[in-house]
Amino acid sequence: MRPLRRLILAAATVAGVLLLGTLLEELAPGDALTDLALSPHLSVAARAQLRERYGLDQPAAIRLGRWLAGTLKGDLGFSIAYQRPVGELIWPRWKRTALVGALAFLLAWGTALPLAAAAALAPGSFWRRALMWLDRIALSVPTLALAPLVIAAVLSLGWNPLRAGSAALLLSALVLGAVEGSHALPPLTQAIQAGLSRPFVRAARARGRLWPGVLVHALRAESPKLSSLAALAVAHLLTGAVVVEAAFGYPGLGLLALEAVVARDPHLLVATLGVVASTVVGANLAADGAVLWLAPPASER
Repeated sequence: MRPLRRLILAAATVAGVLLLGTLLEELAPGDALTDLALSPHLSVAARAQLRERYGLDQPAAIRLGRWLAGTLKGDLGFSIAYQRPVGELIWPRWKRTALVGALAFLLAWGTALPLAAAAALAPGSFWRRALMWLDRIALSVPTLALAPLVIAAVLSLGWNPLRAGSAALLLSALVLGAVEGSHALPPLTQAIQAGLSRPFVRAARARGRLWPGVLVHALRAESPKLSSLAALAVAHLLTGAVVVEAAFGYPGLGLLALEAVVARDPHLLVATLGVVASTVVGANLAADGAVLWLAPPASER
């Protein structure tokens, strides 16, 4: 029953995000065709015809219901701003953002895990205190401020990262990885400390097992918690992608979401929100499955 309950909760979460996004769009003044109302070359009848064509004359609830019905058939709707099917826009952008997120995750955890292990092995040392203070300083610098700082630093070297797609990719991953690494370091340190305190891990240390093997035991003991932290990192990376992709001009899902908000493009906006919410929920479901699979036996808890 628990897996079924989790699936129902996941579906309800995605539906709630879609409803909230639609409600906020409805509360905002104007719509995707507001600018056309200022055009003297477009008659009132023509504007009304366009609103009917794109379904903007219908209540928001009906538009959302029709969009949901279309998604069951694989149709994500039509983008007014791009004049293209939304599916042709969403999936290439999602792949680019997934690439940025994967690189940022590897950078963040590839750096944070060794630092967390070193801090957990020396809880009262000057190294541990210095590392925690540096991490607090890093946490105080938001993504919104870090991305422009990186751009300024790169431009000072005479190199414009906005003209090269690979540069935008790497710099986006660098900024996201730095921010996520600072978020991940404290809980990773606590998880490794908790793993080192497990009886079977202490027994391995008493038998003279080398520290690399002890750390592997500790990480295995805390693998359910690490899985949950990894799922949380997915949410951090997706939300941070909106900032870094806009800052570096990287054509990913985050930048597309920002463009959808600015253009008040209803189908593009709700589809972007749905894909982001589904990705985060899917990561959490995968983490739940990993927790059940990786949980240590009762004798080791």
